[in-house]
Amino acid sequence: SFNTIFPVSFLGGSNSSASSAEAVAGFQAAVCNFTPLFICNPFEPPTGVTDVFADYGLYAHIASIANRRRIFQFKSHDNASQWSPGNYGFLEANAGPGAKALGQSIAAPYSAGCYVQNGVYTKPGNTTVLKNAFNVRFDLYDGSYKKDDYPPAQNVRKGHIVKKLSGGGTAQACNDSNHISAYTSILANPAYDVVMGLPRDSCFATNSCTLAGGRMGNGDWGGDTASSVTVPDFEQYWATNFGGSRPNDPSGTQYSNSNLPTRYDIYRYEIDNSLLATNSAGRTISGKTYNENGLPNCNTGAGMAIPDRRIIYGAILNCRAAGLGPGAGGPYQSVAFGKFFMTEPMADPPDSTLWAELVDVVKPGQADSVARDIVQLYR
Repeated sequence: SFNTIFPVSFLGGSNSSASSAEAVAGFQAAVCNFTPLFICNPFEPPTGVTDVFADYGLYAHIASIANRRRIFQFKSHDNASQWSPGNYGFLEANAGPGAKALGQSIAAPYSAGCYVQNGVYTKPGNTTVLKNAFNVRFDLYDGSYKKDDYPPAQNVRKGHIVKKLSGGGTAQACNDSNHISAYTSILANPAYDVVMGLPRDSCFATNSCTLAGGRMGNGDWGGDTASSVTVPDFEQYWATNFGGSRPNDPSGTQYSNSNLPTRYDIYRYEIDNSLLATNSAGRTISGKTYNENGLPNCNTGAGMAIPDRRIIYGAILNCRAAGLGPGAGGPYQSVAFGKFFMTEPMADPPDSTLWAELVDVVKPGQADSVARDIVQLYR
């Protein structure tokens, strides 16, 4: 309320009046400590879509454990698996331009800056050295990524053999070449009864996956023997690494090949139940013992509990609706930000694929969420 300067009452009106002010603000979502990665929404219809924010079943997907245990081919090396010409799933890093900044943002426990939902920018190219940036999370160090600079996860069980002297002894030098993969080692090939990481879904071994253009598995933890391709399953994983009784699901029923957990559930179970130091079945050859456990062998600290180093976050885009084009582009709007669990290290080309389970879609306000609501004053 305010009084007028001119005495309006002489004209039969009132000398007091009122005014009002208005401010318009809104929310947008952002994520911090974020890996500069993206995928196209696997549930986006192939044609006729215009809504860049429609989830098309994404949230319904993560509500089911049967869906959450589907392995997802997050990033693939071959040219046929580009999301658009030149785009393999990388975003422009907030740490700066170039492959070095991108690699450091991937390898670091806390990435620089935040990403806003309505404005991410793609970074084209398929830099193969980024395999080394991802693999520090598995206690595998090579190139410019040193063990003293980049901590591993708490649990790095991965199906690799660490060469040790008989009786435990000291490990060899800490690089990829001295962590022998079970699939290319001096042991019988494959030696799943000796050492074993989390297996892929069977349809990847037989090239028969149909979901998301062949990028999404069937969630069966392997076990397929079609076309003479043997894929180890969950029960084999547990027998090789731990033996004895398998853990139970929340209802008290034992997990099995017919009652499967997610791989992330088992990874966390190993951490929470002090199983990291448990050696796999292993084998002794010429006085040397070959086995594996979940403890880091190169970076011998306790590993990173917060953030969980085998969790990565990626933007999920409706790529067709957003008009994802060739090469660098943006800003592109994100449907959501996904929380992904890395199931195995990245291999050398031509199989430098990032394999992951979609654990959740992050939302602001969750206890462990990297997502934030940003209040923005528009007017």
